[in-house]
Amino acid sequence: MMHPLSFHAKGKILLTGEYLVLKGAEALAVPLMVGQGIIIERGSKGDILSWSASDTRGIWFKGEFRLPDLEMVYVTDQIIANRLKGILLAAREVESSFSGRIRRTEGGHTAGI
Repeated sequence: MMHPLSFHAKGKILLTGEYLVLKGAEALAVPLMVGQGIIIERGSKGDILSWSASDTRGIWFKGEFRLPDLEMVYVTDQIIANRLKGILLAAREVESSFSGRIRRTEGGHTAGI
């Protein structure tokens, strides 16, 4: 049985624009106590990627996508689902090994890190 993988990254505020930093500008970054996290675990729905997004007020998005083409099966917000699907498909195009990182396993899917 696979134990869930959990990751968390604290946020930051850049006092100059992040795009300027990408162009080589110096910046002052202030760390935040809040951040983002992800939990990756094997599911029980076969070829379905289940996604849930929450904050301190609770879950604000849920979606299920059929792999490997990310066909939307169930979503709570169509606009967010379209954006998420676009990001995941773009990541697949940029990184050829991305689609292999979400791989089929017996009883569900897991993401390779």
